[in-house]
Amino acid sequence: MRKCLICILVVFIIFTGCNKDKSYKYTEDNGIKSYKNYYPADDNMKIKLELTTTIDGDNFLQNSFNFCTNSEDEIFLLDYSDGKIHRYNHQGKLLNSFCSIGQGPGEAQQPKAVYCYNDTISVLSFMDQRNLLFSKDGKFLKHKAIPASLNFEKLLVSQERKSIVSSSVFFHQSKEKWYVDYGIRVYDPEFKEKFSLCKNSFPLDFNVTTITSLKIFTVSADEIFISIGDENNYAIACYDFQGVLKYQIKKRYSKLKYSKAEIEDFKGCYEGKVASKDLKFKKAVKEMWYDKTQGLLWVASAITRQNNNNSLSVDIYKKGILQNTLLLPEIEWNDFPNNHTQISIDNNKFYCLNRNENILKVYKIKYLP
Repeated sequence: MRKCLICILVVFIIFTGCNKDKSYKYTEDNGIKSYKNYYPADDNMKIKLELTTTIDGDNFLQNSFNFCTNSEDEIFLLDYSDGKIHRYNHQGKLLNSFCSIGQGPGEAQQPKAVYCYNDTISVLSFMDQRNLLFSKDGKFLKHKAIPASLNFEKLLVSQERKSIVSSSVFFHQSKEKWYVDYGIRVYDPEFKEKFSLCKNSFPLDFNVTTITSLKIFTVSADEIFISIGDENNYAIACYDFQGVLKYQIKKRYSKLKYSKAEIEDFKGCYEGKVASKDLKFKKAVKEMWYDKTQGLLWVASAITRQNNNNSLSVDIYKKGILQNTLLLPEIEWNDFPNNHTQISIDNNKFYCLNRNENILKVYKIKYLP
C-alpha cells in the first residue's frame, strides 16, 4: 500500500511539474512548428508606458495618417493636406518642415507615405510615380521612379534585410465588376518586387467586409508576421525574408460579438460612410507591432469590453510563446476597424498618433519586473 501511494505521488509530481511549464504545446509538420498557446508563460511580466513627449498638431494631425522615426529618435510627420513633412526632435520641438505639393524638385503631386531608410527620408507619391529622397534636415537629394502599379495601405522597412514590406492593393475588373486584389508584398529598396504572401481578392465595395479583409502584419529584423485568422480563429504566420513559412502562432480564442455601444461608436467614427450592418463579430487580431530591442511581438487582440473599457489589450510573444496578456490603460483603443489611430514601436519607444484628438504621444516602454 505504501509503495502504491509513493508511486501515485511521484506520478502526480511529474504530471503537475510538466504542466506548470507547458503553457503551450507545439506540433511540427515538415519542419514547420505550430505553437498553440493556452495561458501566459510569465504572468509576472508587466509593461508600463511612461509619457515622455506630446506633439499637438494644431489640426494638421487630422490629415496625418503616416509618420516615421530615424536613428536619433526624430519624428517625421506627413501632412496630406499640403504635402509637408514636419520634423520634430525627441522632445517634441518642431525643427523644420520640407516638401510640398507640386511637380518641381522636392515636390509631390499626391504624397502617400513617408519612411526612413538608412536615415534618408523618403516620400512616396503615387500620382506622379516618384520616390522623393531627402536628408534628415530636409535637403532634397533626388527622386526615383516607382512602378505605376505600386499602391498600399501600410509600409514597414527592414533595413537589416534591405527590404520594404507593404500591404499592397491592386484593382482589376471582371465582367463589369471591380475587385480589390490584396496581399503582403516584399520589395527591395528600389521597389522591385521580391515575392508576395497571403494574396486574396474581394469585390470593391467600401463596407465592413472590405476593411476587415485587409491583412494585419509586422516585421522584425529577420521575420514577417501576418495575421491569418478571422473572427473565429486567432492565428499568425511567421515567414522569413525569402518567403518561407517558419512557424505559426495560435491562441485559444472564443468568438466575440460587438456590443451595441461599440457599434454606435463605429458609426460615429465613420460618420455614416461605412455600413455597419455587417459589423457583428470581432476579428481576433486587430494589429501587430514588433519591439526589436527586446525581441517581442505585440499583438492587439479583441476582448469583451465592459464599463467603457477602452484600454489597449496586448498579447506579448517571444519566439512563438505567449509571455503575458496585458491591458495598457495609457492607450485608448477599440476592437472595430478604423484608421484614426496609428501606433509604432521603435528603439524602446511607443508612438501613438491619435487623429481624433489631433495629438501624437511618445512613451518610454518599461518592462517589469
